[in-house]
Amino acid sequence: MTKTLHDRYLDYLSSQIIANKALEERYELFEIMHATEFIPMYQAGNDDNRASDGLDVRIQWMERHNASGLQGPVSFLEMLVGLTRRAAFLRDQMTPQQWGEELLTNLELNQMWDPLSQRKRQKVINTLERVIWRTYQRNGQGGLFPLLYRTPYDQRKVELWYQLNEYVMQHYPL
Repeated sequence: MTKTLHDRYLDYLSSQIIANKALEERYELFEIMHATEFIPMYQAGNDDNRASDGLDVRIQWMERHNASGLQGPVSFLEMLVGLTRRAAFLRDQMTPQQWGEELLTNLELNQMWDPLSQRKRQKVINTLERVIWRTYQRNGQGGLFPLLYRTPYDQRKVELWYQLNEYVMQHYPL
């Protein structure tokens, strides 16, 4: 059976987040993440840059595969792939896939294996919405970048790039 363009792209995105050994067992998780639109929070700064990173991932893939037809808003998964690349650049001792695993762990989605029950599917959706709408805690708990120490900045009001930087400084000091 020939995979559709969408399926091939989803496989690619998933492989950018975790090691290949676990891809087939997490298809539903990544399907939900890719079906969820990433909505930049403009009151938090330049999160539209994270959406642009996600769009760049899509464009690069289409160019590499001489493909067209992938349209629509940037998905949470596309944004996450772009963000893991930025994180790997920021801290080059880790690969984007290692960052992907860490961010899934931070979101408590690392134990989501197929098949997902309705309860687990709802947990995934709730988690993604919590990140998108910034309903996690002030210190980032419940979001992508939970902090270890108190910070003067409410992480719900700080763009993801600065959250990532604070997270790296606290979790991986020089």
